[in-house]
Amino acid sequence: MDSADAKYRTFWMTAYLARGGDAEPEPPAPSGLPPNCGKSHAEYELQAEDKIASAGRNTLDRNKAVTRAYAHMYETNPSVFKWAGMAAFASCKVGTYMQLAIGMQLGRMRPRALRSVLLGALNWISPVDCKQLENALRAGNDDVYWDLYWQHLAYHGCGIEDIEKAYKDGKITKSVLEAWRKIDQGKKGDDQNLVWEGNEMLLKYEQQQVLQIAIYDTNPALWKSVLEWPVTWVVKIDSPIPGDDTIFRDYVKQGNIGKFDDRWAWIEGSILPAWKALDINPDDVMQKLEPCIQ
Repeated sequence: MDSADAKYRTFWMTAYLARGGDAEPEPPAPSGLPPNCGKSHAEYELQAEDKIASAGRNTLDRNKAVTRAYAHMYETNPSVFKWAGMAAFASCKVGTYMQLAIGMQLGRMRPRALRSVLLGALNWISPVDCKQLENALRAGNDDVYWDLYWQHLAYHGCGIEDIEKAYKDGKITKSVLEAWRKIDQGKKGDDQNLVWEGNEMLLKYEQQQVLQIAIYDTNPALWKSVLEWPVTWVVKIDSPIPGDDTIFRDYVKQGNIGKFDDRWAWIEGSILPAWKALDINPDDVMQKLEPCIQ
């Protein structure tokens, strides 16, 4: 059977199919994508779950696993995954506040001198429900992870095509799609300004559309009380970025951490510039994240 017999093969296949024969499917046209791309949102969610499954349900262990996942994603491509690096530091800081809230519930505040002098009084006069605070911090940590980390897995493995698919499937918003398009355009054009612009859009989406709705708007009284908590004399609401010593209430006078505009003014004016300065040296970033992910 050589090329001269093509007409006979065509005749034979036509007759075969006419009598109900099964034809092999046409091979898909090459897309230039890595294998196993075009996955669904659910498949990427399973990948995201695998990253933190070993932590179980323990609040602090789970927080550490989330922080580690962000840090490792940043490490795969620091020139692209700016949000992930910043999210690793933010998640680490959330873990610190979780420890404080849990310690207050269990009577294990450190150091001992503080416990002996303040703990009894704080249990009586603190306006903060520490269990509510622990639950809110955990919910925020989880919600951001589930909303954004799987997108990073998709882009890391398959590029903008799987992000576009997620949008067509109704799994991400138009603003998130535009953020990834800017990141992709910046990556392909070696334009770090565009990469940063896209990552800042992801950050704003995280704060305004995920955290604001999921945890701040659901219990505004909690976040107002956090700013009045006596223990803020010991642990203040400070920047998660090493080298940025700003404290929320000092930067936004009379601000409310539960309000997006107040929080974004702090993030945009101080935290983000500090992160950009630190990100110049990714090795230094990973070194500073080491205590968070060990």
